[in-house]
Amino acid sequence: MPILLCSNLLYWMVGLNLQFYRSIIYLVAMTFLTIFGVSSSLAIGAISRNHAESHRFSGGLLLLLVIYDGDFGNFDSIPAYLR
Repeated sequence: MPILLCSNLLYWMVGLNLQFYRSIIYLVAMTFLTIFGVSSSLAIGAISRNHAESHRFSGGLLLLLVIYDGDFGNFDSIPAYLR
């Protein structure tokens, strides 16, 4: 529930598109991102033996996510089998 409240307030404060269905799409996307973050953290915590190992796993996962999110590379430069 806090993610819905905070992201809804942020959506209107920033002044994004004011159409209702666009804000619903944003809230759904934020909810899915939160669920993914929690589930990946729990999975990494379950497969690692100590906190140092979990830091290495999470660093690798975050590196892959940052590379393929489109900020550092062009989407067209990613091979078709990885898209």
